[in-house]
Amino acid sequence: MPLPGAILAQMTDTVTHAPLTGRDEYGAAIYGAATSYQARVVPTHRLIRSPQGSDKVATTVAWIATTDAIGPEDRLTLPDGSSPAILQVDRYTDARLPHTRVFFG
Repeated sequence: MPLPGAILAQMTDTVTHAPLTGRDEYGAAIYGAATSYQARVVPTHRLIRSPQGSDKVATTVAWIATTDAIGPEDRLTLPDGSSPAILQVDRYTDARLPHTRVFFG
């Protein structure tokens, strides 16, 4: 189910998601085809436990208009062209407001 129009109107940014598909012989990440999504990207300062188990300070949060799978090793390119490390991904699949929230560090 798509997000309500009033919520989508607040998502004025675009992020691009490229899923990790593997690694080359040197261990460098290989990404699949990129998909763009409507989003809201804002600065934040929040303590997050990283996928590796250490505490990190998130400096950016994005609410993304998708519930497609986004993994911690995938690449998300923000509107400023940066691709910061993904610290936490939360998928909300409820019928009223399906979206994904991602914290970056």
